[in-house]
Amino acid sequence: MNTGNIKKYAPKARTRLIETMTRQAARYGITKGHVAPAEVRGDVMLISALDGQTHSFPKALRGPREALAKWVTQLGFEQAMEQAAYSWFNRLCAIRFMELKGYLDHGRRVLSHP
Repeated sequence: MNTGNIKKYAPKARTRLIETMTRQAARYGITKGHVAPAEVRGDVMLISALDGQTHSFPKALRGPREALAKWVTQLGFEQAMEQAAYSWFNRLCAIRFMELKGYLDHGRRVLSHP
């Protein structure tokens, strides 16, 4: 099995995934040095960002956002983003492998060409 391509691709993918995870966390008010408080009003969760803007999200995202904030507080921001990127990379690789080997029952390919 030729692993040269994956050895070239994996570091780039890791960097891009970490950048993406960092941007997503920032959307929810979680950055390296700050976790913005979230306020729930009715069916909406409001988060005041460091830039002074207030962003609104569905109330249903409160639980996952609080879990992410707790995870970042426990592990540290960089470590949490690293683990999230690593997990997503592994999941995407596993889905592609299952697609190529025909292990998925639905018959559709998302990450590989038929």
